[in-house]
Amino acid sequence: GLSSHLQRACARRIHRAGSDPFDDDRRGHAAGSAHRDQAAFEVATLEFVDAATVSAPTTGTITSTVADGSTIEAGTVVATIDSAPVVALYGDVPSYRDLDAASSDGVDVYQLETNLVALGFDPEGNIEIDRSFDSATTSAVELWQASLGIDEDGEVLQSLVVYVPGKILVDGAPAAIGS
Repeated sequence: GLSSHLQRACARRIHRAGSDPFDDDRRGHAAGSAHRDQAAFEVATLEFVDAATVSAPTTGTITSTVADGSTIEAGTVVATIDSAPVVALYGDVPSYRDLDAASSDGVDVYQLETNLVALGFDPEGNIEIDRSFDSATTSAVELWQASLGIDEDGEVLQSLVVYVPGKILVDGAPAAIGS
């Protein structure tokens, strides 16, 4: 059996939202291994990332921002710049180019497709989450654009998206409206 010290350590295990504490592959065990049953875990989920700075992906005049104390999640309009929305999506790679059906394959397309599906903009399940911006991605982008009240042209401008590492609690908006 496990020592009481190890049992207490296992009981305190905390994992990030969306991770699986029983993911055998991540722990180095074969999937379905008996190791899963050797320790009981009391799991707490962290609701917010530790800290993140959200910077506008474009220049212009700030016409609105999220309020202090607000929660930023995927799909949140974090600001408007020159009255155009800037939308938070989850991802690790910053927005670095405009995306459309003519774009070369890339991880940024993968991030975008993952978010579009998670946010419900692929109601028919046509998107294959990969690195390719295809007609299914274009259709989902057009639905998303309609929900934002912007032109439904299937193109995602770099200035439309800011990628964040996870859910964020706003504890200060350093940029003022009009700046």
